[in-house]
Amino acid sequence: MNNLEDRLTSLFDDMSRAAPHEPDLADTIRRRSRRRNLLIGAPTSVAVVVLAVLVGSAVFGRSTPDAASAPTKVSVCGDLQTGPLPEWARAGFTAADPSVPFAYGANGAVIAVLFGPLSTPPAPGNANKILWIARPAVDETTSDGAVAPDPLRIRAELEGTTVTVDREIPGGPGPSTIDLPAPGCWTMHLTWGPNTDTISLRYLAG
Repeated sequence: MNNLEDRLTSLFDDMSRAAPHEPDLADTIRRRSRRRNLLIGAPTSVAVVVLAVLVGSAVFGRSTPDAASAPTKVSVCGDLQTGPLPEWARAGFTAADPSVPFAYGANGAVIAVLFGPLSTPPAPGNANKILWIARPAVDETTSDGAVAPDPLRIRAELEGTTVTVDREIPGGPGPSTIDLPAPGCWTMHLTWGPNTDTISLRYLAG
């Protein structure tokens, strides 16, 4: 065994000790070098370069399952429901059981009825109309039983960013046009009178 072989053998053994998590790394490089006859008999400088290439291919050619299997974050914006509105939300509709796209608030205190896709900017001829309907049991009422005209305040947050915008609907939950500055999933924190709820709605790119 010549001087180069001695040095390579020592290097292979050092690699095995330094990388206990890759016990077969040194053997893999040995096999590749012998099969290709690249190291034995080559000048020292050439052998070192070839060895570096073999080490790189052995290390970086291995798969990285941890990165490949990283879970994809799921958006909080789910699919809208399409079906008959709950009975408490049917006032003002001519159909006995109106079937329109809508979303429930997280607390069940309000629903948002949509009359077309929401988009930014608004699609031509299709405003971003949202009808907010609050459960009568959670409405703030006056002494004569009428719904108090508290405004509906909205703090909207764009998912995955620090962007927030505020909107206000005079008179509380009811018909509105809500335009937002960017497409994406918007979580809307709603407040009217003593009531609160949260709804997440997706705005498409217009």
